[in-house]
Amino acid sequence: IFNAQLKAAALDETYRAGIVSLSARDVIVGATSVDLGDHFYFDTQISGNPELEHWENTLYLNSAQLTGSGLAEIHIGNIDESEEGEIDEANSTHTIAIEADARLAAPVISLTALNDITMGENAVVEGTGETGSVSMHSRTGKLKMLAGSLVQSAYQTAIDAAGLERGGDIIAGQVLKLSSDRLYITDLAHQTLAQADEMLVDQDFWESFQTLAQVWLTGREQVGFGGSVSLETTDAIVVDTPSIAQVSQDPEDGTHTVSFNTTDLYLYNSQSDEAGADSCSANTASFTANARTISIGRGHTSFTGFETISLTSAGNITFNGQGSLAT
Repeated sequence: IFNAQLKAAALDETYRAGIVSLSARDVIVGATSVDLGDHFYFDTQISGNPELEHWENTLYLNSAQLTGSGLAEIHIGNIDESEEGEIDEANSTHTIAIEADARLAAPVISLTALNDITMGENAVVEGTGETGSVSMHSRTGKLKMLAGSLVQSAYQTAIDAAGLERGGDIIAGQVLKLSSDRLYITDLAHQTLAQADEMLVDQDFWESFQTLAQVWLTGREQVGFGGSVSLETTDAIVVDTPSIAQVSQDPEDGTHTVSFNTTDLYLYNSQSDEAGADSCSANTASFTANARTISIGRGHTSFTGFETISLTSAGNITFNGQGSLAT
């Protein structure tokens, strides 16, 4: 339980501000300090004390103390993973909760947990300054945002999670990176297509992309589209996945179009050694991309569910390294 004041600002412009990394099995970031009562001493036992034992294995932080500390970077939570990919759950953070009305702000903020990262009502996580960044990584859980909550950065916001419940807003100054095993982008009529273990990018969210410089879409298994979707950015769209699919296959649903409009488009697969399997029963949709340059390669990527695919470049279409683009 961290109730103390933290000082970490740079002494002057020739020094760098501090960096802090904090983790526990479960982490709670509150808007106020914890009331420890009048009986808490250095030799107080947590286990067996009914007033304190609910804090066992929990790190409680006061967001105001951290935000006002002058820190350059705040890293909360960790996943202890071996080179072979085995996770030590006992030494990893399971959940992170940002309580209602808490505001966590610093130039660089990262939150990492095995399971859910939850933001209460009106909670704020903000990457400040011209290069401010926020990174949220939930290995098997969701980013759950209640009403009025906000994830915001001046430059880059990155979210990697099994799912997204977006009751609040996600704002990136210039670059937005979304990653999941299955990342689905849908129009308003097809928002129910995404399952519990899939990240849904709804129409209200993807329509905000047009103000961004770059959008990175990573689907370790698939980037899927439901209905008609039009993505637009000023500089670049990057799609990294073994499978690009139209997942709405009802014949009575009509013909859908997925379109990309940007300056530089990148289609590649660094997630798998093979292209994704054809999971669609029919090829009825159309895919169109318009960009100054289009870069294809670095792995195998498949299109499924599309009857027509049109890649139009005002400059060059470049094929890089070893790979394939298949339908």
